[in-house]
Amino acid sequence: MFPVVSDISCASLKSKANEALDDASKALLDIAEDIEHEEAKTQASGSDNEMVDNVEGWIDERELMDEDKKQVLDASVMPVRLVLTKVRLM
Repeated sequence: MFPVVSDISCASLKSKANEALDDASKALLDIAEDIEHEEAKTQASGSDNEMVDNVEGWIDERELMDEDKKQVLDASVMPVRLVLTKVRLM
């Protein structure tokens, strides 16, 4: 049958998983701080040249997809959406 896993080893695995998630969360927060710092530095530089959003020539390929392809696409990006939502909520 199945090997018996002790509660201690499960707790140890959960602890290691939580530590890895904490490390990843800290790394993401550091990256976010760096981005915010760079953004503030750019705005403080006094540049009068504002970036213009240029969307001419861009095509929203999702609008061109049929419903089946949209569902496949949605299913394939769902894990990324869940991770980004978790990061945003932290």
